[in-house]
Amino acid sequence: LLAAMATHYVRAPTTLRLPEGEKQLQTGDKVKLLEQQGESANVQLLPLLPGAPQTQDVTGSVPTSALTPVPTNVNWLPLESNPDVFNGFLKRVGGLKDGWQFADVLGLDDELLAFVPSPCRALILLHPSGKRASVFKQRRRDLVAAAEGAAPISNGPPFYLTQHDESGNACGTIAVLHAIANARVPVEPGSVLSGFLSSAATMGPARAGWALLETDGMYEASDASAEKDGDTATPERDADTDFHFIAFVHANGRLWDMDGRKPHPVDCGATTEETFL
Repeated sequence: LLAAMATHYVRAPTTLRLPEGEKQLQTGDKVKLLEQQGESANVQLLPLLPGAPQTQDVTGSVPTSALTPVPTNVNWLPLESNPDVFNGFLKRVGGLKDGWQFADVLGLDDELLAFVPSPCRALILLHPSGKRASVFKQRRRDLVAAAEGAAPISNGPPFYLTQHDESGNACGTIAVLHAIANARVPVEPGSVLSGFLSSAATMGPARAGWALLETDGMYEASDASAEKDGDTATPERDADTDFHFIAFVHANGRLWDMDGRKPHPVDCGATTEETFL
């Protein structure tokens, strides 16, 4: 976790007044509250993701009304790479319709892929991270840096959210949400899951990442699945698991890399429902 964790995020676009000049803040940007004086707050701007421009010296004042406290349900338990865990989480927040569920991929040989139920519209991958994948993490930082100030992707998947540092080990839950939200999988109406997906679909990625932490039932369901549905002992909340979940999704005729630690989905090329795996 970062040493300077956010205490608040920006509720709506506002102006950060600096000692010299000003800076426009966007919905979902995160800050550390330094001092509050009536209707004004002195804050330090924090980077949304590793690789973003350093902001340790960017301090100024914003209207207190523009800030929302960061949810306190931080540092989610890590999920086991197990379809029973993913399906258990989904059942707790409402479930999927028409028989859709996660299943194991036993291997990438043609003979083993033949055991994967069809159609398959999304794939969740658990890969080494941290010290095990320094080159990958540097490429991800470079992607974050390149995205600064760039125009949003216009033809990407409809749903994407940021995994904030303050959410701890939520990458498995976020991969599940990226998979089902972009794979045109029907969910139970009126459920916690349906309500979250509907509301978050109208938000930008950073704001949607905070909404995940604020939605009643999501954190509880994810932790319950981590503790009860897996086959191995659940790591501690602050354990350095050195692994990271991402999702690959077939959407709009393209294969998309969906990693909440990246600034946006990454287009990996053309695909079809038949060639996706």
